[in-house]
Amino acid sequence: MVRNRDPRLSQTIYTPGDVITNNKPGGAAPDTFYKPTLDASGETQSITGYEIYKGHTTDYTQQIPQQGTQGLILMRYAELLLIFAEAKAELGTISQADIDASINLLRARVGMPALNMSNIVTDPGWLFPNLPPLINEIRRERRVELAVEGFRLDDIFRWAAADKLIVGTKPVGAKWIQWATLFSDLTVGNNIYINAAGYIDPYQKTTNLLTGFKFDIHRDYLLPLPQDELTLNKNVKQNPGW
Repeated sequence: MVRNRDPRLSQTIYTPGDVITNNKPGGAAPDTFYKPTLDASGETQSITGYEIYKGHTTDYTQQIPQQGTQGLILMRYAELLLIFAEAKAELGTISQADIDASINLLRARVGMPALNMSNIVTDPGWLFPNLPPLINEIRRERRVELAVEGFRLDDIFRWAAADKLIVGTKPVGAKWIQWATLFSDLTVGNNIYINAAGYIDPYQKTTNLLTGFKFDIHRDYLLPLPQDELTLNKNVKQNPGW
């Protein structure tokens, strides 16, 4: 899954051999990842087979609740670069110098080829084929760089793209075959579900998701206002549809 891909993928999810915990008491051997917690329960279960690696610390002393001293990232410079590139592209004023000062700094950091705005190869996997190639590449870069950092829903709302990226979609997980021999307690069709292509399908038996996510594009871009606020101020009106 991660071979010959953008290196940021293997920096986002655990892959076999990744260190989970080191610097353990008494010189104990480090814990390493070799399979996801598909057969766990509650918050420790990985229902997709993909476990989040990004942002972790391997240091045992930093993993002790309420004793770690590792700083919390409140804002990343990478996001500022991506915002700059997207804004310039949407305004139609972006130049290669702008790309080099933003997107290409991020790509160079992980060893990816530079983006040349005059030589963008058409990608059949673009999510927005009706938009300019550069917009697609900048949005892709944002998706890759900011994965699992909490930006995606806001991005989809800002692009008014819920009808394409949310409605009717149903997320699937990793290829089951790569883990199957490691889980003697899991049986396909009983306590783990697989789609026709062999990917883990965690919501296959979820009635409300049989046809994918629901999203009312005429209502759901705006959240409902709290009833308490409406009661306190009679001049405030509820958002449409709520």
